[in-house]
Amino acid sequence: MDLYQLHGPRPGNPIEETMLNLEKLRDAGKVRYLGVSNFSGDQHREAAKFGMIHSSQPRYNMLYRVPEEDILPTCLELGIGVIPHSPLAKAMLTGKYQPGHIFASDDERKSKPEFKDDVFIPAMTIVEKLLGWAADHGHSGTQLAIAWTLAHPAVTSCIVGAKTPEQATHNADAGNWQLSTSDMSEIAGILGDFQIMR
Repeated sequence: MDLYQLHGPRPGNPIEETMLNLEKLRDAGKVRYLGVSNFSGDQHREAAKFGMIHSSQPRYNMLYRVPEEDILPTCLELGIGVIPHSPLAKAMLTGKYQPGHIFASDDERKSKPEFKDDVFIPAMTIVEKLLGWAADHGHSGTQLAIAWTLAHPAVTSCIVGAKTPEQATHNADAGNWQLSTSDMSEIAGILGDFQIMR
């Protein structure tokens, strides 16, 4: 297996024991690289004491920047590649949804706090501005979200879903968009202090 990633820390399971067992799999040639997902900065440091971590998969996007405070700096320091999940904030950053959108009963977004009106409506106000900014620069909101995520020096790649080959190509094209320091500053001005969760 090329990459074995822990989905997340499990309370009651010592990180030392987990990492030592994963290292045994690697030593046996069954796994090439080890990674973690949804670990805090401190949990990365603890895990790194007992084995080599190659990747980290935190939630990270323009509307959820908490990893910039701890996780991303820790990964940079430890030389861990970061492949964030949810760069599109569950499609919130794509322009697919508008305030007042009714999610189907079987849609996981219906139960997520960031899709409740008190967070969703102000988020959509910001997303509308981001979509306009992206359009002014010849790109979609989806491409902006991906390019912004990739612009962080700790980020190696990001995980983006696609339902069609055309979407996959469109998403991949975002990797060619290098946001400048000025671009990032303008985007930061649009985002302000708003985040969908803390």
